[in-house]
Amino acid sequence: MDDEIDNLVVFESAFRWHFQIFTANSALNALQILEKNPDIALLIADERMPEMSGLNLIEIVLKKYPDIINIILTGFGDLQTIIKAINMGGIYHYVTKPWKQEELKITIENALESYELRQQNKALIINLQQANKELEEYAKTLETKVEERTKELNALKDELEEKIQQRTSKLSSAYMTLLDFNKELDNYIYRASHDIAGPLARFAGLCNIALIESQDSSSQTYFKLLKDEAENLRYILTNLIRENEIKYRRLHLVEIDFHSLIKEVLESMHSVAGYQEVQINVQVAKDLHFENDPLLLRFIFFYLLHNAILYRIDNQARQAEVNISIIPILNEGVKITIADNGIGISEEIQGKVFERFFRGTSKSKGNGMGLYLAKAAVHQLNGSIHLESELNIGTTFEIFLPKG
Repeated sequence: MDDEIDNLVVFESAFRWHFQIFTANSALNALQILEKNPDIALLIADERMPEMSGLNLIEIVLKKYPDIINIILTGFGDLQTIIKAINMGGIYHYVTKPWKQEELKITIENALESYELRQQNKALIINLQQANKELEEYAKTLETKVEERTKELNALKDELEEKIQQRTSKLSSAYMTLLDFNKELDNYIYRASHDIAGPLARFAGLCNIALIESQDSSSQTYFKLLKDEAENLRYILTNLIRENEIKYRRLHLVEIDFHSLIKEVLESMHSVAGYQEVQINVQVAKDLHFENDPLLLRFIFFYLLHNAILYRIDNQARQAEVNISIIPILNEGVKITIADNGIGISEEIQGKVFERFFRGTSKSKGNGMGLYLAKAAVHQLNGSIHLESELNIGTTFEIFLPKG
């Protein structure tokens, strides 16, 4: 904007190839142009105008078009105008007249670049504000959804907890019923075994009398078979009774004399077939002090020794042996080792020999209860048992029993 037409013509001639230019020779004319073209980026106004000064015009323009960049043209040495322009603010730059084309071109380019940056920043701010608004709305929506989902989850949780509680109660009740049933079954087996043991002993005694009095060899053979079967059945009943005793045993802890205890066990085994053919060696550490339940210890020794005797090697060239070793484990308990040189146990079935009624083959001599009861007694004493075995070499059982 300039009130001198010649200056406007010179300006337009100098810069029309570089910029889109609108010229105005008065403040009113400039405002009319801005009204029609509100996206104009740069206003260059001469300060000295007849109707309204350039600074006054810029002051009016800034109120309506705050984004526009403003440059003021002043005469050289017009210090008061320059100070006023600086104090007023909103003035990008001032240019002294007469202006130089290259310098003014650079100033205009810089001003337009500043305008573009402002517009970009403004757009970024608007986008950021919109994003923040959308984020706030999303956060509110999410919060509502989270609250609703939380309520649903809490309801499901309460429902699940109630179902779990009901299920647990049913399982607990079923478990207690099963325990009672098992206990009743154990008691029944225990009583039945006791009830059958008496008549069975009498039957075996009658078989013995028949063997003595019978003169017929064929009859003696049958009586011998009947007696053997009766003895086998009596042994099974005895094991069933002992299983009950082991399971429900209240531990009675006393100082253990292993020599005396093993001697008692061996004396009870004189009637076991093959006992006389086996050499049994016992080695107990000196000054061994150990408290435990003597009945369960007798069961452990009895069944492991019975197994060793039952599966001794049938070889005239090699003496059947069982070596028993008992040593203390410092401040922990004792380790009992029972090793034989019998027929051994194949690797395929070593993991099953402690199972109830397990027999390696249909021709096995035992009834599958001995090792099961030995392990049950060890566990009742909070101990552990494991074996190592090799066919035709022998079997070694190692038992660890903690202090009572």
